[in-house]
Amino acid sequence: MAADDLDQMRENLENEIDRWDARGIGFTWPVAFGLLLELYAAFNLQLTHDWNTLIDRIGLVLVTAGVAGELAAGSKAHSAERKLRAVNAEVEREAEANLKAADERIAGLQLETEKLRAKLADRNLTQDQSWCLSNALLDDWAGSELTVQVINENEAIRYADQLVSAFEFAGIDVVKEPPFEPGGINPGLVINIGKGMDDFATGLERALVKAEVVKWGVGTIRIFHEGRLALRVGPK
Repeated sequence: MAADDLDQMRENLENEIDRWDARGIGFTWPVAFGLLLELYAAFNLQLTHDWNTLIDRIGLVLVTAGVAGELAAGSKAHSAERKLRAVNAEVEREAEANLKAADERIAGLQLETEKLRAKLADRNLTQDQSWCLSNALLDDWAGSELTVQVINENEAIRYADQLVSAFEFAGIDVVKEPPFEPGGINPGLVINIGKGMDDFATGLERALVKAEVVKWGVGTIRIFHEGRLALRVGPK
């Protein structure tokens, strides 16, 4: 049930309880007046027997009617209170469900925020990644040559320096070209491999994937072979 409907039901039941409580108080007046009549008839010795009996019976009727009215009003109020408790319980369940849904949305937003923060963070080659990358290239590709060029941006330059250190540790001869200015498309980092190095281009891609370099950061690494784009590592 909608929250607005529950609030309206709760308000209606609260008003109903107030009305029956007021009626119950109203029924105490006949009881009080009837008791007064009975006392008057009992202590007034000047009344004849007939008058005494009549006043006593009127008092008794008033007391009986008042007590019956109080019982009826109390029963109606109790019934409304029972319904109100059920509505309040439903309101609490709705509130708990909404709170749970809000917590789940907040958790989802926090997760998306962390993903976005990680995506926008500066790329860095961890020590484990650097060792993995170097070891993957060391045995088969030591002595190979490649050229590295990056966009003219501090983050990309720092990241390229980390990759170059890993390449050089593996015995790769690296030539660093001057950074190029950003254009309409940001290629991040470009690796150029010379003619006749087909297997090296494939091995380099496998080494980057093995070291999980492609899972880190936001940039793209493009590997060119003989002037043509051979492989593209990173976000598509």
